[in-house]
Amino acid sequence: MEKALKNLLTISSWGKEYRGDFLAGLIAFLFPVIVSFAINRQNAWIDVTTIASGIGLIITLIFLILGIDRVSNYLLTQFHKRKFKSTVNIGILNGYLNDANEKKLPTYAFPPEEWHAKLSSEGIEVNLIKANEISDRFAVIINPFGPTYPEINKPNMTTFRQLKKFVHDGAIFVNSGDLPFFYFWDGNKKSIAGDMSESFHLDKNTGYLEPIILFNMSPLTTTVLFKKLGIRTTFFKDKLLEVQPVEDEYFKGLEAVGNSKTVKEFRSPYRCEKSNTTLIPLLKAEYPWKKNDPSEVFDCYPIAAIKYGKGYFVFNGMALEKDRPEDFQKAISSIQRILKKLRETGNL
Repeated sequence: MEKALKNLLTISSWGKEYRGDFLAGLIAFLFPVIVSFAINRQNAWIDVTTIASGIGLIITLIFLILGIDRVSNYLLTQFHKRKFKSTVNIGILNGYLNDANEKKLPTYAFPPEEWHAKLSSEGIEVNLIKANEISDRFAVIINPFGPTYPEINKPNMTTFRQLKKFVHDGAIFVNSGDLPFFYFWDGNKKSIAGDMSESFHLDKNTGYLEPIILFNMSPLTTTVLFKKLGIRTTFFKDKLLEVQPVEDEYFKGLEAVGNSKTVKEFRSPYRCEKSNTTLIPLLKAEYPWKKNDPSEVFDCYPIAAIKYGKGYFVFNGMALEKDRPEDFQKAISSIQRILKKLRETGNL
C-alpha cells in the first residue's frame, strides 16, 4: 500500500508542476477510449485496455473535481501515516564509507553509539550503517558527525545526491549539529564540500599582494546547504541563546528539555530561498546581530525541518558539546516528536 501511495504521489507531483499539460494529456489520451467504449459497449468490459483507461478517467475526474493540490496533500498525508505508523527503521551513519577496515570519520561531540542508545525504544529499530548502506529501507537517517558527512565519491558527490533523493522520496535526514554538508570525508581526510575561497595576502619579501586559496574556508553563500537547498544560516561564532517554543503543540516544551531553556546556537537556519524547499521552525531563538546593542535581533531556528519533495531534512543549528548534554537531549526529543506527529497527522 505504501508503494502504491508513493506512485500516486509521483503522478500528483507531475500534475502540480505541469498541471495544464498534465490534465490536457490525460484528457487527450482518454477521449478516444471513451468514444471506443460508447461504440463497442458490449465488449468493452472485457477489454483490459478499456478497464485500465476507465480507472485513469476516474483518477482524472478526481483531480479535476477536488483539485490537484488537495489530492496531492491528502496522498502525502496518508503516505506518511503509513510510513511512520509501524516500526520505524532508523539508520545512523557510523563514519565508514564501504568497509569497517577503513579509517573512520572522527567523532563529533556525541558518537553514533550514543545516538543509538538514546533512540532505541519500542517501535523504533536503530541500526549503525555505512555510507554505502543508505537506502529507502530506512525511514530516517542520522548524520551524527555535525558539519562533516561521509562521501563515497567526492568528484560527483554521490552520497549527497543519494541523501537528497532519499529525502525527496519521503524519508527524513537528520544532521546532528553545526553547518550541514560543509565538509565531506573521503575515508582518509575531510575537505570543503562547497566552493573554496580566493583571497590575497601580502608577500613580505616582495611587498606585493599574492593570490591564495583558503582551503578550509567557504563563504556561506557558496556552501552546499545554500546552493542546493537555499538555506541561509546565522554567522560568526557560537552563542548561548535563550530558546522559545513554536506554536505547534507537538513541539511545545521542547525548549525546556534537559532542564535548560538555552542552547549553544551555531549556524541555525533563519531563511529559505528556494521555491522547492520550505523551512518549518521547531525551536525558536532571537539572534543578536549588533555587538553593542542586544535589542537588535532577528529570529533564527536552532532546530528546524526543511520540507523537500515528499520528505524532510532536519537541521540542529547547535554546537553540540559533551559538557552540554541538554542540547543533545533536545536534538533527540525533536526526532521523537517529529515521528509522533508524522505518525498521527501525516505532516509536519
